[in-house]
Amino acid sequence: MPVALRMRVYGGRVDGEIWSNGLSDAIHPVILLGGDLRQGRLDAYAFDFIGGKEVVYATFKIEKKGDNLFLKTLEQPVQLFPTEAELFANPDALKEKPLTNFDLIQKMLKSPKKN
Repeated sequence: MPVALRMRVYGGRVDGEIWSNGLSDAIHPVILLGGDLRQGRLDAYAFDFIGGKEVVYATFKIEKKGDNLFLKTLEQPVQLFPTEAELFANPDALKEKPLTNFDLIQKMLKSPKKN
């Protein structure tokens, strides 16, 4: 099951997008990626907003393996992502996908919730 990431890490936080064939079949091809940098690895999760609420689809551990990254899926209620995947740098992999405004998402997540 192919998987692709577009992410950035700054100030110990991770944000980006994740794509998988499993997502294309079940939800939609690209959803959001969030998480934290801890002790040289990324503790990340795939999520989206449904009805204004954050829904987490899977959690991951992402570590450096040589020149590449190694993704291990820790938890997912439905098989959307591979159990393990080696990720190779490819700047053109998601070139045709629409860009997400990560700064806006960060502001939304930090703003006080209204009932």
